[in-house]
Amino acid sequence: MECQVDKNEHFRHHLLFAFNRGAKATEAAREICADASRSGRPSEFDEERLDQLLHEDARQTTRELAERIGSNKSTVAEHLHSMGKVQKLGAWVPNVLSENNKN
Repeated sequence: MECQVDKNEHFRHHLLFAFNRGAKATEAAREICADASRSGRPSEFDEERLDQLLHEDARQTTRELAERIGSNKSTVAEHLHSMGKVQKLGAWVPNVLSENNKN
């Protein structure tokens, strides 16, 4: 597990604090690393642009979509999942069928 804690903060102090609270070492480490990874400005992502690219060609891979948007492929995959899209037979489709798609 890789963890980036700010240089001004001490991992051992956080770990000791969590241990004194009764948390196990692995739980405490996960919590500390999760807090460290959440710091900073949230990234901006244009889901409308992603949706537009999918309408142009639904058979693009996450890597191709990421290159066209200028983002990381895992970020694209997360947003596709949050939009309810799954890849079936090489094409991105809604995970749940709408009323129009059921018939």
